[in-house]
Amino acid sequence: MLHVQDLARTSCQCVHFEDNHDIAMLTRALVQRGIQAPVLDGRTLVTKEELIGAIADVLRFPAYSAANWDSFDECIRDLAWLPGTGCVLFIRDAAALWRQAPKVAGGLINSWLAAAELWANDGVPLHLIFLL
Repeated sequence: MLHVQDLARTSCQCVHFEDNHDIAMLTRALVQRGIQAPVLDGRTLVTKEELIGAIADVLRFPAYSAANWDSFDECIRDLAWLPGTGCVLFIRDAAALWRQAPKVAGGLINSWLAAAELWANDGVPLHLIFLL
């Protein structure tokens, strides 16, 4: 079970797999704490370009960002333009993403873990939640 207080702090356990349940109260509580909490639909993210593009949109990556892992890594490690004190990204219906594009989902985890470790040094929580 996800708890706001756990997601509002840095942790080496920053990638989570949870049941696909209603997260409206959780996202509201995170936003009230100043933490970005965007939600993506895993059923529509079947290519690397779609996944990176959707994340770039909700996290407002700069216009120069591209739909490749190098650019994604650069942007997710910067986030200077993102208001708030952290980010918890939810991917709803993530089982579809894992079924259709497991290497893409795995690539996201690799990038996310590296960025979360970097942000943890500054006390900024960065969590990725796959709602299956």
